[in-house]
Amino acid sequence: MPSPPDPVRVARSGDRIVVTLRGLLDSAVGAALDDRLRAAPWEEGDRLLIDLREVTDFNEAGAACLLRTHGALVAVRPCRSAYLTDRPRLRALIFKIIHGTQDKNTRPVASLTAADAWLREASGQAFADVSLDRARTLLGRLQERLRDRRSTQ
Repeated sequence: MPSPPDPVRVARSGDRIVVTLRGLLDSAVGAALDDRLRAAPWEEGDRLLIDLREVTDFNEAGAACLLRTHGALVAVRPCRSAYLTDRPRLRALIFKIIHGTQDKNTRPVASLTAADAWLREASGQAFADVSLDRARTLLGRLQERLRDRRSTQ
């Protein structure tokens, strides 16, 4: 009988450390993630992609481990990071991590294309700034539509 897949996989891809988590994110997976990130072959300028698409669920202990691990990583190796997931509950966890660590260089993304765009960005523009710019753009579009509607009435 084949053994189950490793719940934590860390690999290098160009200037990125790519972490893939699988199954239930609990304290054991969180501890393994912490150990493997510390042992990863980091180089100056590396970016971090944490792929959560195969995470089935998480418990409070796993969430706390992920928060602790991310906080320790930011303190030692501040880098641009992306958490890849399209599941709302996991995105909420990532926002909690961003808020808890005050990490302006981390962003939840829903696709590999969005992750690639965020990780390639060299301007140093933080997630909060990008979100504010996006909100301003959307607000401008809404105001335009309202003006158009009023002028046609």
